Amino acid sequence: MRIATLLGYLSATVACSLLACSVEQIADDEDAALLDSALDSSDRSMTANVAVTSDWGSGYCANVTVKNNTRNPGTTGWSVVIGLNGSTTNNVWNAKPSGSSGQITTTNVDHNGAVPMGRSTEFGFCANGTGRPSIVSVTGSGGTTSGTTTSSSSSSSSSSTTSSSSSSSATTGVGGGGGAGGGGGAGGGGGAGGGGGAGGGSTCTAADNQFCSNQTGTHCGYTFEYWKDTGTGCLTNTNDGFNVTWSNINNLLGRKGIRPGTKNTVVNYTADYRPNGNSYMGVYGWTKGPLIEYYIVDSWGSWRPPGGEGFMGTVTSDGGTYDIYRTQRVNQPSIEGNTTFYQYWSVRKDKRTSGTITVGNHFDAWTRLGMNLGSLYEVSMLVEGYQSSGSANVHFSMR
Repeated sequence: MRIATLLGYLSATVACSLLACSVEQIADDEDAALLDSALDSSDRSMTANVAVTSDWGSGYCANVTVKNNTRNPGTTGWSVVIGLNGSTTNNVWNAKPSGSSGQITTTNVDHNGAVPMGRSTEFGFCANGTGRPSIVSVTGSGGTTSGTTTSSSSSSSSSSTTSSSSSSSATTGVGGGGGAGGGGGAGGGGGAGGGGGAGGGSTCTAADNQFCSNQTGTHCGYTFEYWKDTGTGCLTNTNDGFNVTWSNINNLLGRKGIRPGTKNTVVNYTADYRPNGNSYMGVYGWTKGPLIEYYIVDSWGSWRPPGGEGFMGTVTSDGGTYDIYRTQRVNQPSIEGNTTFYQYWSVRKDKRTSGTITVGNHFDAWTRLGMNLGSLYEVSMLVEGYQSSGSANVHFSMR
């Protein structure tokens, strides 16, 4: 997905970095506590808490945590009413907003309505104005609320269970996305993998070719695709990869790989990656039935995608730990036209520009978290940029 389509879905982190560069994160615990508001439902089965995470005086971004205290085995939906106290929302993610007159009613989206007892899910929003938010009410539906539970602590602790197949603990915790059955059980994100290895070793003798306008084709046994909207940029196919240069573009995407590819694909790569602004690099592709857009991101520029929303857990693979996210795009461009679909993300905690990406480790971890894939459309090496300049010279091989 072009980075431009993500801007309507930014988390508090991204809103600060891209929309209000003067924002100061709330660092003082005492001040931050003053900006929290929590409330239980009338039957005490649910709790909602709103915390302002970024404040720039004329506006703010906030995170809301919705917890199922006693509904057994879990909720089928939830609703939170938020008092805006004079502010006006301009962006909401991971919830459906409605209403006005100084407050909004937020309800779950498809992937986070089912919250197991003792677990929680999150959504966020940004607003303009000097008023700060408070919880007016919270309700839940589904399950039974009779009696009390003694399993909530053990349920929560399962989110940090260590996977025996992982080289370090792999969390499948709750977090922003949730999902049916809570989006994670006791099993870890999993998937150990070997250390890095440089790409290269191509025997292709085809001449390099360059494209400075949108183009799809084949080169050295791989399918490539180059796209940009405005600004200056070019993609050059080389016998062991590709390079991309861009200057003052709005949005640019260059990728090269195998279509349809397999989940067992292993990518070895090395790159001279020099973004100046918003960009990222890694493995990318789509599946059909269901339609899923996926990213395995190894490095990025000024913004770490996807901005923090929809956190599902972690997976350890190929010598590093990746955070896993699930986000949803509503009526956005895709390989099947404008439609609604999920994005799956694995984003490395520490940037790197060379190594091995074992695609199957990420696919398996997503599946364990209830993030099911369809039939593969492609497995590609990707460089993407948004409102930035830069260059990337990528050497890779796939097997």
